[in-house]
Amino acid sequence: MLVSRVLLLLTVSLAVLVVIGLQGIEGLTGRQVFAALFYGQDDSYAQAILLYQRIPRMLVALYAGAMLAVSGLALQVLVRNPLASPGSLGVSAAATCLGVVAGVLFDASPFVQGMAALAGAGAGILCLLMVALYAGRGMKSGAVLILSGAFVSMLFTGITRAVLLQYPDRRLEFMNWSMGSVNPAYVDRLAAFWWIGVLSVLLLLMLGRPLAAMMMGDEKAASVGVDTRVVRLAGMIAALACGGSAVVVSGPLGFVGLVVPHMVRPVAGNRLAGGFVLAAVTGAALCVSGDWVAQTVFRPYTVNTGVVLDMVGGVAFMIMVRHFYMKSRRGPGA
Repeated sequence: MLVSRVLLLLTVSLAVLVVIGLQGIEGLTGRQVFAALFYGQDDSYAQAILLYQRIPRMLVALYAGAMLAVSGLALQVLVRNPLASPGSLGVSAAATCLGVVAGVLFDASPFVQGMAALAGAGAGILCLLMVALYAGRGMKSGAVLILSGAFVSMLFTGITRAVLLQYPDRRLEFMNWSMGSVNPAYVDRLAAFWWIGVLSVLLLLMLGRPLAAMMMGDEKAASVGVDTRVVRLAGMIAALACGGSAVVVSGPLGFVGLVVPHMVRPVAGNRLAGGFVLAAVTGAALCVSGDWVAQTVFRPYTVNTGVVLDMVGGVAFMIMVRHFYMKSRRGPGA
């Protein structure tokens, strides 16, 4: 019941945010938005703003926020680390890097850039595993895992910046995307890759019960008939596909995948199927809110949504680290 009530509240909140976002910075009233959507003329100003600016931007923000949040929750469950996310493990940086390399060095089409970014998500995890194993304790050490993710992120971010600096004529074309943006022009990427994220979320929903059993330990999960290797592999592929498809559409929007799981886990508990749904709605609402702040608070300037989410996420990250530190000092029974 609690999950259902919270989900209803979040859905209503998201609907309100969408209405506010549709009004945008152009000064459209709610009545103008409604009239333009259902009764507008083809050449009306309000309808043009909605169809070519506000709605595409809103769809990109909703999709990116939902996919990053679901990916973050799945990764935290799979690697059993509360600080795991597509950003902290290097997935977003690797996907961005290969997307930029494909576009700048090989002049690839947007679709090929997207496929390269998806491949980059997998490459990022492979690099993370190699670095973590080289460090000694691999996936079993939370500190080693996060530090390895930081190394992978810095490596691929450095390559991305080097490529963009080497080709100044293509820099502006990829700069906004590489910093995280919900530009309405990216709706074409969304139209091409939305199905990857949706199928990945459906797979994670199907894996909800096995993953919940694995949260109690692989041995206990195996005792109730869960094939932990297959479930972990399928879950990791789905999580990477969610995070990678979000990067394809909007670039790396930091900290959504890190913060949202900690907002929904106290409500969902071990009911991961409900947790994934809550994470998707919460992540979408957070991303839409960040986009609204980016467009309104800094007027007359427009700031990338990724910059706003990074600033908010940085504060949230410090609060989370302090929370885990104090919890470890109080002991496991606290």
